[in-house]
This record gives sequence, structure tokens and C-alpha cells, in this order.
Amino acid sequence: MELARKDIKMTQGLAILTMVSMHLFCRLGTDVYGTPLLWLNSTTPAVYILGWLSEICIPLYSICSGYAHYKLGESGGLSKKRICNRIIKFLINFWIVCILFAVIGVVAGTDQRVPGSWKEFFGNMFFISTSYNGAWWYVDTYLILVMLSPILYKITKKVNSIGMFLFVSGFYLIKYVLNHFGYNESQFDISDVYTGHRKKTVNEIFEKIALANLLGSDKKVRVTIEYDPNYEDFLLLVTDT
Repeated sequence: MELARKDIKMTQGLAILTMVSMHLFCRLGTDVYGTPLLWLNSTTPAVYILGWLSEICIPLYSICSGYAHYKLGESGGLSKKRICNRIIKFLINFWIVCILFAVIGVVAGTDQRVPGSWKEFFGNMFFISTSYNGAWWYVDTYLILVMLSPILYKITKKVNSIGMFLFVSGFYLIKYVLNHFGYNESQFDISDVYTGHRKKTVNEIFEKIALANLLGSDKKVRVTIEYDPNYEDFLLLVTDT
């Protein structure tokens, strides 16, 4: 099914509205804005349901961005040059926002975290920290997906839609089962990655794969998941092939 530009704009508009709704209404207890008229219990206002449902905003943004990159792939627009230009343009806009955050923090002086130390400032500028705005966790994830878009496009062309749906659904099912049986992020976290003797994150691994693709490297790695009884956790092990 082809989506017209109008359809994408409508989806982006819905994503903006749901994001505003999420930040306004997805709150409990003393964190609630204003004085809601209806409450489900002593800590949950009825409007919380609307805020909870509005968490769909991030998937909506991802769908729009993913579809745009897919269409670029069909027109041959996923060249390394265009991807690099896209990333540079995004980074310039993001750094402007970071600087504005810091300036407003200095003028307002109401939050010691903004601008904080130089370490905090540059940490937020280069995605090491999200102390200015917790929602910035999405920035490096988005950039990784942009860098991986040529690879992801090739995968989507080789795997049919049913296979892709089953593959993605499998991840959600595994996560649901783990949560259902009491595993939380600290107990089952494959973001702990060990390459040699140095601990890495999953994002760092994908960054290396994406950069290798952009730079034309043919280096390959083997990724396996193993349970380590010493850490009582699942570890993502990355080794050279």
C-alpha cells in the first residue's frame, strides 16, 4: 500500500498531538497537572488512560521516518553522501536546541542540571547524557537507524511482509513473556555487551556496524546471547569472525 504525502503529514500531526497528550496526562499521584474531575482511584485520574494510550506517539514518528527512508531507498536516495548530509543537518539542529537549553538554564537559574558543568553540557551535546531532557534518549537511536537504513532497506526487500511481521512480533512477545514472569530491565538487560574485556552497550555495537557500512568496511562480527551465572544476567557477546 502506497502512502501519499498527505497521509504522512496527517500521521505526523497525530504523533505531535499524542506526544502533547502523553506529557500532559500520563501522570499519577502528586505528579498530576491541575485538578482532574474524575479519578479511577486515589492516585489515577481518568484522563491518565488517554495519556497512556498516547504513548503511541514514538511508534508513529518511527513509522513516518522508516517509510520515508524506504521510499528513498526505492529511488536510490540512500547513498552514503545523502545519509551523511542528513545526519549533519540533524546534528546542527540538535546542537542549536542544546545551546538554547543551556542559555535558558543560565537565564532562568531554576535547575542546577542546566547547564550544569562543561562535562554535562558536552555530554548532552554528544548523547552521552540526557540530563537536560530525558526524551533525548531517542536521538542516538534515531541516528543509528538512519545510518543502518541502507542495510535495513535491503533486508525489507529480501524478506516478505509476513516474515518481517513475525520477526518483529517475536521480539515483543519475548519481552512480554519476560515481563509477565517478573523479569525487569535490571534482571534481563542485553544492553550489557562485552567485547574482549571492555563493557559496551548495544547502541555502541550498532553504531560500529552502521559506521562500518558508511565507510565501506567489510569487517564482520559474530553476535551471541549467553547467560552468565556470575552476573546472573544475559550478556550480548560480540567477537570478530
